[in-house]
Amino acid sequence: MSGSGWCLRGALLPDRPEAGAADVLITDGRIAGVAAAGTLDAARTVDVSGAWLLPGVVDAHVHPIHAETFASVGEESVRGGITTVLNHLYPEPGEPVDSAVRRAAGQARQAAADFGFHVRITPDRLAGGPPDLDKVAKIDGVLAVKVFLAHGNPDVACRPEQLVFVAAAARDAGLPVIAHAEFGQVISALESVLGQARDLRSHDLLRSAHLEAAAVATVAAIAQRLDARVYIAHLSSPEAVRSMLRAREGGTRILGETCPHYLALDTDHRPDSDGRVTPPLRSPDARREMRSLVAGGALDVLASDHCGYDAHDKPRHDFAAADNGLPGLDTMLNLMLDAVLAEDGWLTGRQLVELLCTGPARAFGVSGKGTLSPGADADLVIVDPAGSTVAPARPSAIATAPSPYGGRQLRGRVTDVLRRGEYAVRNGRPTGLTAGMSVLRGELAW
Repeated sequence: MSGSGWCLRGALLPDRPEAGAADVLITDGRIAGVAAAGTLDAARTVDVSGAWLLPGVVDAHVHPIHAETFASVGEESVRGGITTVLNHLYPEPGEPVDSAVRRAAGQARQAAADFGFHVRITPDRLAGGPPDLDKVAKIDGVLAVKVFLAHGNPDVACRPEQLVFVAAAARDAGLPVIAHAEFGQVISALESVLGQARDLRSHDLLRSAHLEAAAVATVAAIAQRLDARVYIAHLSSPEAVRSMLRAREGGTRILGETCPHYLALDTDHRPDSDGRVTPPLRSPDARREMRSLVAGGALDVLASDHCGYDAHDKPRHDFAAADNGLPGLDTMLNLMLDAVLAEDGWLTGRQLVELLCTGPARAFGVSGKGTLSPGADADLVIVDPAGSTVAPARPSAIATAPSPYGGRQLRGRVTDVLRRGEYAVRNGRPTGLTAGMSVLRGELAW
């Protein structure tokens, strides 16, 4: 086969180890062909023999707030092999959703990563009745709506009965609902009786796995009755995962996401405030069981749930004063590569690509992303499997809070990242590529 584009020659595809070395032909920013090494002709050939080649990561859960912007997360993400960022968008009170999307997209285009949006629905937007999500669904780049059932700001958290109206409107508009599945009012009441969490272990007990599982069951029951699609964000415990699986077995259209921190960190982490997140980190035994569930195919998506804080928002030795949330854009792929490449690796290359690339694109109907196949965007990550990476003490973007992974020696090294056929990272260094584009939303297949 011949082509007028250019070719990456001799790559190993970690999701298709049986295929052996492969050539990937790139034409006009898209993948034009994938075939056995040495069989594709092109005007230019780049030899990547021995390297792993995988689709650009689609991070389904990013918060460009606190110390960061839509531009800064789009810039940081490509350093870690993430070529598509699905941002959680928080419209200002009274701000029309289309105006909020224009504002966010204007920033996001300044960076390399392509982008989409999950629009947060807050109680004030339900004051006049069910939300008009038909209009929201027609806005370019909008992929889903997000509902917090628990949040530090009571003006943000919806009650379960309010979720009913959001889920019904989202069903009619063809949008999935992303749910933060914890009972905020119950947690607040427990805090008033038991006091606030003082460390990671009391944080785990206060926001217990059984409460998380009950919240997942409630969200799923609402979705099943309405025949709505729900996506449970950041599942942190085996109990919550099993609650999601029971709902799926009962016919509910439900997907489950977890995050690297629930697979790589636990309540033994120190200092405690570096690991403060909601839902909380769980025990070492729960972390090991979460790995087994992921390896067994129980989860659909791995996403970063990235939150970039300044250091003063996460004081290292004052758990009560630390904000909830962890960085993840710069470490997610590296942590999962290490899970594959370790001698006792608990994840396969096929699972890595499914959870970080194909799964999130499928979950939100993102066209042309998450797959290394003809016709898809040439979003590609080249990895040296014999290399290594030291997790930075702080994320590479403008946030300054310490990373809970700082100093970890991880197997595998991202050497190059392409977005739509152009280098965003080359030989480990960002190229300064900008002009990220809004993703296209196709039909949902779940």
